[in-house]
Amino acid sequence: MECGKKEDFNFEYDPDELKRFKRRNLIFDILIYSCLAIITIWLILKTVGVINTPDYIKLIPGYVGVISATLVMVKFGASIGEMKNDIGWLKKGFRRMDNRQGKMAVTLGRVEERLSHVENDVCYLRKCKNYKT
Repeated sequence: MECGKKEDFNFEYDPDELKRFKRRNLIFDILIYSCLAIITIWLILKTVGVINTPDYIKLIPGYVGVISATLVMVKFGASIGEMKNDIGWLKKGFRRMDNRQGKMAVTLGRVEERLSHVENDVCYLRKCKNYKT
């Protein structure tokens, strides 16, 4: 692939992928806040004395807390995965830039070599004392 082609500069974000990521985060946010709301309402009702429950029902806030913590970890893991993808995308771009820089250095060396030949020819034509054979 030659430098300067359109495929070489494909550094655009995908708006559809961004929408999917936001939608997935919204679902996790709704689930997390729902779990926290259930725990809060249960604690308030239990403190007031409205809820008189057997022991196995007293474990519901614990289950909801574990579910909530799990959802937070999943959301955090998804965010880390997205950052990992972004970092991989940046690394790929830097590798491409390094390749281009190497190609440009080689081309610049060739141009400098040709320029020195042109300078020697000009000096010779002007009968310059610094002409190198």
